[in-house]
Amino acid sequence: MAEESQEIELNQLLKSIYLFIFKNKWYLFFAFLIGSVFGYYKTIKDSKKYTSFYESKFFVKSLFLEDDEIYSAINNSSLFLHQNKANNGTEILDNNDFTVECVRELFFDDKKPAPKVIITSKDTIAKSMLIKIVNSIFESNQTLKENLLMEKKAIEEFYGILNRQLLSTDSLNLLETEKLLTQKIELEKKLNAIENPIKLLPVNPLNDLIKPRSKTLTILGTGLVISALIGFLLFLFHLLKNKN
Repeated sequence: MAEESQEIELNQLLKSIYLFIFKNKWYLFFAFLIGSVFGYYKTIKDSKKYTSFYESKFFVKSLFLEDDEIYSAINNSSLFLHQNKANNGTEILDNNDFTVECVRELFFDDKKPAPKVIITSKDTIAKSMLIKIVNSIFESNQTLKENLLMEKKAIEEFYGILNRQLLSTDSLNLLETEKLLTQKIELEKKLNAIENPIKLLPVNPLNDLIKPRSKTLTILGTGLVISALIGFLLFLFHLLKNKN
């Protein structure tokens, strides 16, 4: 008997829900339409999320620039990149929308956060051009250029002092001479490195195709959510009305 009673109650509930939906079908239909229009507007407003694109990533390492300097330079470069494509030899990008951003992510060798450049584009970009885009950011940053120039002058001054000390070999013993030569070699490496202050380590694959979200699912899903919400409110109003 208990099972039969439960079945009757379930049937009555389903029947009441069906009658309620049938009675309010136009309200629910218009709610679905409004929700779908809102979903469609959302896909237009956030069009990049619903369009396939290519993504390339590089870790950025430098002997002379702090991670914060790299991070700041890249994330403040958007205006420069899109105003100066042709001037920096990136003419092929004129019809290729792209964005550049920098995030902090664990670097596999150091096991600590390091700057990571992410370049997204609507079409594939050659590796050499990707590197050129990133390099152009640092070449155009006056603050970084001035800091590097000061660093270079300091190294050159120290290099000159070492050379003068090495010329006076009569006053130096063998151990001191070897020490100065080692320092000279290190300074020469730094002088060569400062001409190309950043090193880009690609994260494969470059030009990785990122598939977009489904526009259809977003539109229909938003419509169903709005319709279900309106239906719930109507059903709640219906229950309160019957109680009174």
